[in-house]
Amino acid sequence: MGFFQRNFCENLCFLEFDFQCSFGKTILRFMLDFIFLWVASSVIKVLCFEAHNMYLLCSADVHLGRVLRRAKSSDLVLQAWQTFIDYALQHVPGIDVVLLVGDILDNDGLFFEMYGILKEGLIHLQNQGISVVCVAGNHDLSIVQQMMVIADFPKVTFLGRGGTWERHCIDIRGKTLCIDGYSWKSIHEETNPFDRYDLPPPPKEAVAVGILHCDVPSTSSCYAPVQKQNFHDMPHQAWLLGHIHSPQECVKKPFVAYCGSLQGLDRSEEGPHGVWELWLSENNILEKEFQALAPWRWESVTLNFSLHLEGPWQAWVTQEIEK
Repeated sequence: MGFFQRNFCENLCFLEFDFQCSFGKTILRFMLDFIFLWVASSVIKVLCFEAHNMYLLCSADVHLGRVLRRAKSSDLVLQAWQTFIDYALQHVPGIDVVLLVGDILDNDGLFFEMYGILKEGLIHLQNQGISVVCVAGNHDLSIVQQMMVIADFPKVTFLGRGGTWERHCIDIRGKTLCIDGYSWKSIHEETNPFDRYDLPPPPKEAVAVGILHCDVPSTSSCYAPVQKQNFHDMPHQAWLLGHIHSPQECVKKPFVAYCGSLQGLDRSEEGPHGVWELWLSENNILEKEFQALAPWRWESVTLNFSLHLEGPWQAWVTQEIEK
C-alpha cells in the first residue's frame, strides 16, 4: 500500500472514530437532558402537592341522557361527561375530591340507559383514589340514591337523603375536609334548605365546604330559594351550587358559585361551560379557577350583510365570528 493510500485510510479511520464519539456524546447528552427534565417534573409535582393540601373539582347539572334539540344529539352531553372524567384523572397535581352538585342525570326514567355510563366514570375516579361526594337535585332526586344502593362505591358518598343535611369528612394529607350537603326529596322545594340546617359547627381546624342545589338569590322560588345572607351566616370557606346552568360567582367571601351545566344544553346557555377547580393551601387560603371543558359552545353573533354584498361571503362570516 502506498503512502497516499495509507495516509488516506488513517485519516478516514480517524474521521469515523471522531464521528462515532460525537454521535455518542450527542446521545449521552440527550439522555442526560431527558433524565434531568423527568426529575425536575417529579420535583415540581411533589412541591405542588406540598403547597396545596387539597385539590377539589366541582361540577353540576350534567344532565346525562339529555338530547340537545338543536344539535339533535345526546352524544355531546356524554362527551362532556367523559371529558370531565378524563380531566380529573389526568390532572396534575392529582385531584383529591370530586363534588357533584345535583342533576347529574336528566331524569329518574333514565336509570338503565345511564347506569353503565355513570358507574364507569365513578369507578375510574375511585380506582385512582379520588373521593366523590354528591347530592341530588330536582331532576335526579331518586335515581342517584338508587345507584348508590345497587353499586359498590367505597369512595362515593351521597349526602342529604330525604331532604336532610349530612356531613362527610375526609382526611387529606393530615388535614380534614368537611363537606355539608343537602338533597331534594321532591321535584319542588318551596322552603329555604338553610331553615333546616341542623349540623353542629365543623371542627375549627377543618376546611368546610358546602354543596347545594338551589335558587340564589330568591325568596319565593319553588326550587329551594336561598338568600346570599344565608352563606354569610355559615362558617364554610366555600359553597358550590347547582341548578342555574350559567357558571357564575354569587358571593366573593365566602366563595359561592354556580358550577353551571357541564355542557350548554341549548342556545340560551351561551359562553364557556365546564368545572370549578378549588385548591386550599397550608393556611387554608382558598384559590379557585374555572376550566371550560364543554365540547360544544353556544354563542350569538350579529352580522350586517348590507356591508358585504359582493363576492364570496363565507370567508367574511368566518372572520366576523372569530373576532
